[in-house]
Amino acid sequence: MHSTCLERIWIEKRTKVHLNPPCERLDDSLSERIEIETCGCMPSIRTHKRFTVERMRCSDRRERKERKETEGRRKRAKNTSLRRSPRQREGKDGRRTREKKQRKRMEEKKGDKVEGSEPDEDSEPGSEDESDDLDITKPRQFGKKKLNEEEKRARLSFVEGYKHMTADDWMKVMFADEKKFKGDGFMGQIWVRRPKGEADNPAYQVQKLPHPVKLNVWGCFCGRGLGYCYIFNENMDGKLLKKILGTHLKESAELHFESDPPELWRLLQDNDPKHMSVLVRTWLFNNGISMLDFPAYSPDLNPIENLWNDLARRVEARPASTIEELQEAIAEEWERTSPAYLRKLARSMPKRCQAVIDAKGDHTTY
Repeated sequence: MHSTCLERIWIEKRTKVHLNPPCERLDDSLSERIEIETCGCMPSIRTHKRFTVERMRCSDRRERKERKETEGRRKRAKNTSLRRSPRQREGKDGRRTREKKQRKRMEEKKGDKVEGSEPDEDSEPGSEDESDDLDITKPRQFGKKKLNEEEKRARLSFVEGYKHMTADDWMKVMFADEKKFKGDGFMGQIWVRRPKGEADNPAYQVQKLPHPVKLNVWGCFCGRGLGYCYIFNENMDGKLLKKILGTHLKESAELHFESDPPELWRLLQDNDPKHMSVLVRTWLFNNGISMLDFPAYSPDLNPIENLWNDLARRVEARPASTIEELQEAIAEEWERTSPAYLRKLARSMPKRCQAVIDAKGDHTTY
């Protein structure tokens, strides 16, 4: 070989390179990089070498890309599976099995599990022969809101601050709130006694109008008796509530509390945004009315909620198809409220406060 024609290249280990004669084929078992000196046939060798290495590099690049995409898909699938709840991951079959187990537990708990065949189709739904196959079904109930620690502390702070008040002290508190009433409809709960498999039978369903008449009612009471109620059809806001307080709350207080000398009384209403608006709070301050700080999500600490439920039951018994009929039913049933019932509600406040303390701020049975 001529020294002027010598060229050098580097060949990766275990790489096959076919040389044109008179060069020889390189051994396939090379374990290290080697340096080869050759002459005129080297350009073709280098060209072949570059092409082979480049093709190998492209193949490795594609493999790495496909491997990354596969790993990415696996990670995304795993993360998606983790985000799904156990009930979503178990599928339809698991859900059906779970629902079946829940129904079985409920039947065992109530003790109403019936062994035997289904009732005959020829027999009437309400016949006495099927008394063993009858069950009592309660309509769906929406659970109470789960209170967080801050809300529980607020409830405990309220009852701890007013637990010193006696039943006679709560007789001097005016309880106020709003309620919506509907005509020709169902507003509460009802128990239905029916045979099994007759849930879709119209004879065992409550019939409701698609668009019943509606009226809003503001009312107040104290342990000494009823106050005035205001029936309206507008949307309640701070301005309307201020007007109602000025025309109905003060007059209601004059019915039960002495004005000469003025008798001290307080107002209790929930912390609805309308009740806590600047207009309402300013009006109460200017008129010397003290309002108790009421915690959020505490209907069990406001006895007027029990009054609304009792009034709604009585109004339901008088179906009304027009606004005039509904207004008349509300006004008449409001006046028929028993004073003894109001006295009982007001004097139950110490027990309500103690129940919240015993429940450590959580909901109570009131």
